[in-house]
Amino acid sequence: MKNVLLLLLLFLSNYIHSQNEEIGLSYFEKLLSSEYLDSAEVQLDYAAWYNNIIIDLKDVIDPDDDQINKHGVVFEYLHENIFKRYVSPTKISSLISNGNFDCITGVILYVSICEQFSLDYSIYSTPTHIYLKTKQENHSTIIEITDPDEGFDFNSELEDIINYQLKYKFITEEDIANLGTAEIYNQYVSKAEEISKEDLIPLLINNYAIDEFIKENKQEAFNYILQAYKLNDSLSHIKETFSFLYSMMMVDAGDDLEQFEKSIEILFNENIKVKDLDEIVLAAIQELVNDHTINFRYDQADTLISRSYFYFSNDSISTKKINEMERINILTRTEKLSLQGEYENAYELIEPFSVKDKNDPLIQEYFIKVSVLYSDKLLSRGNYDDAFQIADTLLTRVPDNYLVKDHFASLATKYVYQTDLFNTDLMKAKKVFDKALSIDPDNAFMKKNAMYIYINLAKQQIDKKKFVKAQDIIEEGMGRFNNDPMLVNALIQCIIEYSYEYVRKSKYKQAKNILEDAQRVYGDNARLKEELRLINQIIKK
Repeated sequence: MKNVLLLLLLFLSNYIHSQNEEIGLSYFEKLLSSEYLDSAEVQLDYAAWYNNIIIDLKDVIDPDDDQINKHGVVFEYLHENIFKRYVSPTKISSLISNGNFDCITGVILYVSICEQFSLDYSIYSTPTHIYLKTKQENHSTIIEITDPDEGFDFNSELEDIINYQLKYKFITEEDIANLGTAEIYNQYVSKAEEISKEDLIPLLINNYAIDEFIKENKQEAFNYILQAYKLNDSLSHIKETFSFLYSMMMVDAGDDLEQFEKSIEILFNENIKVKDLDEIVLAAIQELVNDHTINFRYDQADTLISRSYFYFSNDSISTKKINEMERINILTRTEKLSLQGEYENAYELIEPFSVKDKNDPLIQEYFIKVSVLYSDKLLSRGNYDDAFQIADTLLTRVPDNYLVKDHFASLATKYVYQTDLFNTDLMKAKKVFDKALSIDPDNAFMKKNAMYIYINLAKQQIDKKKFVKAQDIIEEGMGRFNNDPMLVNALIQCIIEYSYEYVRKSKYKQAKNILEDAQRVYGDNARLKEELRLINQIIKK
């Protein structure tokens, strides 16, 4: 039905134009055909209304007049016949049915007529207002559509501009107090932004949004401003209205997190970035991330954070806030997983962040805690290689942390005793303790265990009657542990066992030589003395 009516609109337009010297399809009619505005049925009435204006103006505009005079005729005609009351905001429908107008609807109609009659014009936008200029013979004429008395060739002196904007409520006394008259004047004159006629459509839709908001149709208001923003996101009017209506939508959402999510989705999906909204958007994202985390929707929390990084990719300040948001989320989840005994998941979560945020003490604290718990759990399951790999990673990241050193020592001890390496593979046990001591050389417990290994390795050689090799092993340990008495005693025992081997073979002199050599090296040792005494007694007999 809509398409049929649009075709009818074009047919009617062509018919009227052919009857009136083929005026042609106007900018105004193109504007009316926009999908964002009124229905096709209403557009038919608008087109007929507009064409009547063109017919009237064709009778009163002298083709031989200069541009300024033609502008004057148009300005006077509109205020005498069309514009009845200044009402802001105003829709096109209200202009046509009641004669209500504001700066945007007035400029739209005026520009449409300029296009129809090839009149020169420029459109200017200030933070609160839209007006026109026409330049002829080095004279710039300001056309203030809203003022029927002084709007044509408007006087742009400071006092006139301030009084005019106060009169039509473009500014307030509070604005003057906050900004000062000089700044307001500059906004009107030197800081005014020239815009195109295409920009008037999103500005008109912006008006529709404001009108719906005044009527408390907030969702409809936001739908309008979203359409306007998608058409032109650079105009200050539209950005300000969008920021305001979006903020109101978030305020109205209250604690409704589902509404928060829908609101944020609008910005993400449309890639709408308004600086004024950063704080409120970040606060909403934080609420949603917290809710996802509390309710174990971790994937949704991760997705939201990831999309937030992309959305704020060119904003270093907001990115830092998302970093902190992600940090808190990771720490919270790591703590929860640890309390539930899910150490593997906790480790996989925190480990990448220990690399990324290596100077964050809390991240490192959690990483150490989880690594210790996870490696202990792996060890208890018999996954020794994996347990030590986790421990090695931990040592690489935080090599000077005393807790980490203690943990590795504890892990090494548990490993040796759980696997009974003292009885099954002393060399492997030695490697484990050597690694632990290289990390923490002052660990007394590790030292004691390492010395036991040297002693037990020596005993293995003694059992094989390899006394010299046994002696070499113990002497290596003594060199490493500064002649610790425990190793010295073990060495003396080894030497005595060696001498006994010769005694059993009745080679007493060789036994005596071994003991005397040891005494010369290790001093006045009571056990060596006693063994020598016994050997000498045997020899005398």
